[in-house]
Amino acid sequence: MSPRYAKPCRQQRGISLLEALITLLLMSIIGIGTAYIAAKAAVAQRHSSSQHLTVSQLRQALSRGECRSTTPRSSELPLGSGSVQASCQSVLTTLSVVPLSGGMASQTVSVAMPAIRASGGLLEGEVRIDPQGS
Repeated sequence: MSPRYAKPCRQQRGISLLEALITLLLMSIIGIGTAYIAAKAAVAQRHSSSQHLTVSQLRQALSRGECRSTTPRSSELPLGSGSVQASCQSVLTTLSVVPLSGGMASQTVSVAMPAIRASGGLLEGEVRIDPQGS
């Protein structure tokens, strides 16, 4: 008995080539989408890093007591290849202390609190700490 072999197909239709081209097209679309998302994430990370560095430098200025004057003090904060314009001053804020029980009278206290603003192209907006909300 001789083994049976399948007869070779004389007319190939090219289905595998078409499937390979469709797969290549889909993979390239997925690759472009992944690159776009990675670029957006890198930009968001850069802005977040700029804001973090700005807030850190403003916090250091507060701890050194540079914002105790009632006249605005402007400075330029270096951030990587650029810079951010910052200003700080002390503003008087009035606080009311109201007791929970009726035994004490309410009191009003004025406290000097720092107001800080920083803006620049790297931040794409403004970082602001203002006790009066203006």
